Amino acid sequence: MYSDSCSGQNKNSHMCASLISAVNDHPSLETIDHKFLVPGHTFMECDQIHAQIEKKKKKVTSEIHHSDSWFNFVRTVPYKKTHLLVREMKQEHFFDYASLLQQKKNGPLVMRDKNSNGEPFLFSPVQWFRFQKETPTTVLYKVDLGKDSAFKELNFRRRGKLGKQVLQPKQCYEQKLPISVLKKNDLLSLLPQINPIYHQFYQNLPASSKSKDIDPDIVPASLDIAEELAD
Repeated sequence: MYSDSCSGQNKNSHMCASLISAVNDHPSLETIDHKFLVPGHTFMECDQIHAQIEKKKKKVTSEIHHSDSWFNFVRTVPYKKTHLLVREMKQEHFFDYASLLQQKKNGPLVMRDKNSNGEPFLFSPVQWFRFQKETPTTVLYKVDLGKDSAFKELNFRRRGKLGKQVLQPKQCYEQKLPISVLKKNDLLSLLPQINPIYHQFYQNLPASSKSKDIDPDIVPASLDIAEELAD
């Protein structure tokens, strides 16, 4: 698999934990190679898909008042002689891989700042991770994409026994997540502009004064927790 080198999204300990879990749990996976494209020189397939969606939306006049409308619209976007496949995610499809790295939650994994040779480890120069079922908690990595260069090892296993079931993450949420009261009030103020068949959906949205609005485009500089480095 290929991805860009964004540390907040793809190159971090939580992503490693998810791939360790995947190669350990999935019956047909033996090896996962995760390679990173050169920063500033990336144009991935998803970028082209996003452009196709924007182009299509500018040409249609259909109104979108609900997430279902977005799903159905994206399904009509042509791409490579077919149409895009939309998988609708439900709450139970989201898992907490960060918990696998947290000692206070009995996480079986730990993020170390040195590799198996005692050399300092940093995520930023890594260009290739390899995850293997036979040694799921020992992650191989390179700082280049050369086939002939040797992998180095990074041990993610926390001290103690490690069973297969331990590497399975828990679900992120046990109940519906409330939005902020301000956001709900803002949405309700738009009801006169929204098709009445969707009014009940917006009126029934859970809201809480404790919830805060978070900009999804703002990613923390680092997802690694200092606690993970101390073991």
